[in-house]
Amino acid sequence: MSIILSPASRSAGGRSTRDLGRVAEVVRISGKDVVRIYGTRSKELLLDLESPPVGPDLVEAGTHLLVACERGNDLAEVVASNLAFACGASFMVFPELVEEDRDNWLEEIYALGQGGELTNQFGSLAQRARTHLGQLDFKRFKTILFVTAGIPWGIATPESVTTHMHRYPDFGRAIIEGLWASQSAARSARTALLIDPQTVEGSEIPGINKALLKNGSLTHVMRGPAATITRVQFMLDLLPHDIIVLSSHAGDAPGERVTYEYVDADGRQRCLVVDETLGIGYDRFEDKFIVTFCHRFHSLDGVDWHDKAGKAALPIGSAITSWHAMDGPIDRKKHIVKQEAIPRVVGSMGIQMHDGVWLFTSHGFAPETAPLVINNSCWSWHELSERMTLRAHAVMSAAYSPSPTQRRRRSVWRCLVGIWDLNCPRPYGWPNATSMAAQGDVRTSWLAFLSSRYARTRQTLCPSWTRPT
Repeated sequence: MSIILSPASRSAGGRSTRDLGRVAEVVRISGKDVVRIYGTRSKELLLDLESPPVGPDLVEAGTHLLVACERGNDLAEVVASNLAFACGASFMVFPELVEEDRDNWLEEIYALGQGGELTNQFGSLAQRARTHLGQLDFKRFKTILFVTAGIPWGIATPESVTTHMHRYPDFGRAIIEGLWASQSAARSARTALLIDPQTVEGSEIPGINKALLKNGSLTHVMRGPAATITRVQFMLDLLPHDIIVLSSHAGDAPGERVTYEYVDADGRQRCLVVDETLGIGYDRFEDKFIVTFCHRFHSLDGVDWHDKAGKAALPIGSAITSWHAMDGPIDRKKHIVKQEAIPRVVGSMGIQMHDGVWLFTSHGFAPETAPLVINNSCWSWHELSERMTLRAHAVMSAAYSPSPTQRRRRSVWRCLVGIWDLNCPRPYGWPNATSMAAQGDVRTSWLAFLSSRYARTRQTLCPSWTRPT
């Protein structure tokens, strides 16, 4: 099958795509090779979608932005190429990291905040990530947007300002939401929610609050006893905010490893081991407790849940649906044969509030909002960045827990406060593609420093803009 893609065919009144009279050349590509398709969109080329691909996995365009997409999801590659085309950006795809390696790398990043030789460990991980990306000279690009399956690839390119978007789920929707949020000139830094449970020393919240007030923003500070699980959840779900800042501890919550024995709907005797934790919030107005559970399957009938080969040979059948069909914790309690405390339920990622651990489960923010979220909680990249991205303008988070020296210096948040100050008098917006709008050399270098030394990672929408008041 052959198709035509040309500038004229995209414009109203242009020649039909059936007009082959001005075709410059024929390029033979694979139907699944998005890079080659992208490379022909700004030229008059005839495409043969049945031939194997040849050439590099990079299409050069502007150096202001490189959209780099991790392979493994065909739809994400198409969406990423469309985003790059709309921005006039360069576009590349790079090999997908094997799922087992991805989980191991994320565990290594998580372990960076737990002691040891931080510099060598981080350097080794960054070098492996750079090797996986290939030999491209990334410093030629002012900004790089990584479309990732989970790894914050920006750790491998400290010479450039980097941002990230998760390829799944809701990648396309996130881009559309970002475009929508950027269109209204009235949308700006109007309201801000600053959450400070006072669980960390030297909180940066007072400095950020001062800068935002100077900017003309209306701020609501939830500090100390006011920052409870229930109140914070209600504020995020029900009230619109343009900026949300969290300053606290975060990490996988402790819990229990529970062993269940039961007969499933198919009549098989099953042994299911589940890691469980919960968060409890209290609503004093309704005099009710709000309980959030987190379950992570550990093994089934002695086979590790992450052992794909073992599970393929295991007749799973209705084992999981039968467990879910049990009538809540009370019914499940009848089938418990063993319980043991564990220090960490992997993937639970709770944030410490004043009254306990908050298991963040929001599926979106208040209607008609697309906030900029700055989450200064330790390890907040893990799980939380993906959960918060839905309907958020952008998310800035930490890949691992900073060292005591980094906490004392507080350079990261002085940088952010300075950015707000610098943007106050400007009548125009600034692009989140550079993560906090680094439009000058000084701010760009600040953010590159922040990316490499402090391992802060950004999840942001490339085409979106935020306007100061």
